[in-house]
Amino acid sequence: MSRHASRSIYYVPPVGILSELAATTGKCPHFAAAPALAPADDPPDVPFRFGNMFDYRAATVEVLTQLGLEMEKRKSDDSNNPSGYTYLGQFIAHEITFDRTKGLPANGSIPQNHRSPQIDLDSLYGSEGDPASRRLFQDNGQSALLNIGFTVGEQRLPFEKQNDLFRDDATGKAVIADERNDENLAIAQVQVALMKFHNAIVEELRAEGTPEAQLREKARAEVVKHFQWIVIHDYLETLLDPDVLHEVLVDGPRFYRPEAADLFMPLEFSAAAFRLGHSMVRPFYSWNGVFPELTGAVAVISDLFIETHFSGFIRSERRTPARLQTRWIIDWRRFFDFNVIRDNNDNPIYAAPPSGINRARQIDTAIDLPLATITTGFNHDPFTGAQRSLAVRNLLRGYALGLPTGEDVADWMEEEPLTQNEIAAGFEDFFNSRWLKGKTPLWFYILREAEVKNSGDRLGRVGSRIVAETFATLIYNSRHSIIREPDWHPRDDASRPGPNGTRIFQMVDLLHFADVVNPINL
Repeated sequence: MSRHASRSIYYVPPVGILSELAATTGKCPHFAAAPALAPADDPPDVPFRFGNMFDYRAATVEVLTQLGLEMEKRKSDDSNNPSGYTYLGQFIAHEITFDRTKGLPANGSIPQNHRSPQIDLDSLYGSEGDPASRRLFQDNGQSALLNIGFTVGEQRLPFEKQNDLFRDDATGKAVIADERNDENLAIAQVQVALMKFHNAIVEELRAEGTPEAQLREKARAEVVKHFQWIVIHDYLETLLDPDVLHEVLVDGPRFYRPEAADLFMPLEFSAAAFRLGHSMVRPFYSWNGVFPELTGAVAVISDLFIETHFSGFIRSERRTPARLQTRWIIDWRRFFDFNVIRDNNDNPIYAAPPSGINRARQIDTAIDLPLATITTGFNHDPFTGAQRSLAVRNLLRGYALGLPTGEDVADWMEEEPLTQNEIAAGFEDFFNSRWLKGKTPLWFYILREAEVKNSGDRLGRVGSRIVAETFATLIYNSRHSIIREPDWHPRDDASRPGPNGTRIFQMVDLLHFADVVNPINL
């Protein structure tokens, strides 16, 4: 065993064999003195196969399973980041990654990515040439405007609002390019905001004299570039180490430098670093003026799954009509800080909500997203037992895909690694053992680095570089790329003046321009 001690593999000996060895004072019990067995008169006629005496893979799965369950027992504190970044991040993840694998990947397999390898908003506009994409646009695809759905009123708020995904009348299924963007209500409302932003850009371009035949493509180019700007100058600037992000944007990537014809999605990004959002989810939210001002309650995470078709109850057999109720429209003032949006007299345009802003949980090793306990609305198929835990699935996925350890990645990057005490604190039984010591799963390492180095508000240097290099490369290779157009800046009518003649455009500006900040005005 000592010959392999330095290998970067999460090796754990089978618990059963260890206990048997201990019971026999170190002598292998399988060879203990025992009455000899006479050979069978007629041995079975079966192939003589190879197998493992020491099933380290099964034992590794077990220890990672227990680690994941332990992570979900911990409670995280609030970070300084508004919760809107949790679901903006999920929308971004859906834009660039789509693994259709059911269950966990096979050991050593490389999953296929069903999203384009650039940030071009195909999750919003669909694939070019796909006839189904016509349904995303008004007038059966003849218009440049995207279809947006109406909510349905009920007793408390008896009026409709055009603030939902466009849904099939018969089933309630969202007519969108990526069905996962109806997985929970928060990401569905991000999608609505992007669609309304597109439509607002279309109207502005039309007013500026853009020919009708060019409207759709020109609007898409503008929306994609504005979205890329938000990814870099809002999302990444909020959640990454600023020095690392600056280095990558100025000097370019050091490690993720594929040829344009061989662009791929790094597994270290998709299966580890960009799963930071799972740590940011809160178990409950102040959703709008209905929750909690009128009801004295909050919207819990299971509500967000229920109020969808993909996961929940917006379907004809559950609700008539199969549409979102008006009282579930999001109040974005509770998810982002709108104090920066001001009128000509420098007064805030939007009053702060009475209950304040929902803060995302810290980026840390406490996963406060109890999916395993949600039995209504969320579809766990094909996962059962402990694998219904999100933390368990993340750890097992990383192991099955053969991700390098956190220590190895830090070494390759020539970054100072976390100390053993920093990694093991609170999880000593796992990381001070000979089986995980010095061989930390990459996802856990990145969360721990954010927790130790940046108090859970930002990723550390290792996690930041993986994320920054991935986005810089994907955006550079996009058909519409603000990195290849360094002089591009957001529209003046959608952005704010910045220092030295620059423009500021963040998610709050997009929501303001799209007129979706607080549609129900409560």
